[in-house]
Amino acid sequence: MDSERTPPPGDRFLGWKTVKSLTGFSRTTAWRRQKAGDFPTPRQISPGRVGWLESEVNAWQASRAPRSESELPAFRVSEREEEAKALAASTPQRRGSPNAASRPKPADPIPRAKPKRRAVDEAQRAFEF
Repeated sequence: MDSERTPPPGDRFLGWKTVKSLTGFSRTTAWRRQKAGDFPTPRQISPGRVGWLESEVNAWQASRAPRSESELPAFRVSEREEEAKALAASTPQRRGSPNAASRPKPADPIPRAKPKRRAVDEAQRAFEF
């Protein structure tokens, strides 16, 4: 058999559902990354069936995981964010106003008028089924 179709000893083919649960990718994202050369390509197992080698998916995941804190991407805080933080730190926090009792209270909702009762004549009241 062709070495392209036969997995190495101890390796196995993974179906799409397993690959999706391992990576969290949608089919479209996996396809785009395969085209860009950034994700393992599936191998044809039989007509209409493909699978990813478990060793290739695991190696891809290992290449993505940062090994230490120093390998994490550094995010630069913009000057505006720094200014906003400095302003928030220098502004005293107010919990409530001391003259809250002197403020006018919100107006009560408009009372609704009760619906008018229709006049019912005695002939209608006396009607029984």
